[in-house]
Formats: sequence, structure tokens, C-alpha cells
Amino acid sequence: MKDEEQRRKEAAEFLDNLSSFLMDDGRSVDQIKEDLQAQGVDSEASLTAFRQILSAHAPTWQERAKRARTRAEQIVKEHVPESRETREGIKQRIKDLIDSMKGEGAPITAGAFFMKFQEAKDEDLKSLLEDLEIQRDLMKRKE
Repeated sequence: MKDEEQRRKEAAEFLDNLSSFLMDDGRSVDQIKEDLQAQGVDSEASLTAFRQILSAHAPTWQERAKRARTRAEQIVKEHVPESRETREGIKQRIKDLIDSMKGEGAPITAGAFFMKFQEAKDEDLKSLLEDLEIQRDLMKRKE
């Protein structure tokens, strides 16, 4: 535990010294860069390394959101099996879903009217099918 306390103390001292150095009134950014270069410090490389450390140990909410989104995408990819369905089978399932949902009086979003299936990429068709299935499932849960 003493190692942990020592690291915290050193980190606090470092941040205190850094903030004192950066907040010294009357010094411009260029002067700070010159002072660092005079001490043999590459300010650009140091800033890049510092940002990487902050990102790893104190991420911003945007970085946390990006990481969470990446983890969610990985989980989905791991748990959703790759479709081996033919292109024609996917197109037929899309048409069937649209007809079924219309028959139940469900509003179909604009994306579902992507009827130029001949021009659509396979990934787009799969994505449209997944979106429609989610819509249908949500609709059935509301009932």
C-alpha cells in the first residue's frame, strides 16, 4: 500500500509543479515552449505523450463514450451470427416484414422504403433487415 501512496504523492507533486509552471502569470505559450526546449524537453512529443496518458487514465466523456460504443459493437459482432442468407432471401424477408408490419398498422420508417434493392449493397440490405426486425420487436413489446 505504501507504493500506491508514494505514487499518488509523486503524481500530486508532479501535477502541482506542472500547474505552477503552466499558470505562471505573464508567460505565453511560446515562452513556455522555449523554457522546455532550453531544458532539453521536446514540447510536442511531451504533449503527445501527456495526452495519451490522460486519455488512458483520465478519459474525457467523449473518449469513454467512444470506448463504450466500440465495446458494444464488439459484443454485437460476437453474439450476432454472420448471415449466410442469400441476397434474394434477405430481400424477400424485408418485403415480408414490411407487408406484415403494414398489415398490423405499424408505421414504417423512411429507411424501409429503400425499394431499389438491385442497387443496394449486401451490407445495406442486411442492415435494413436488422432495423426492421428491431422495429417489429419493439412494436410487439408495446402491445
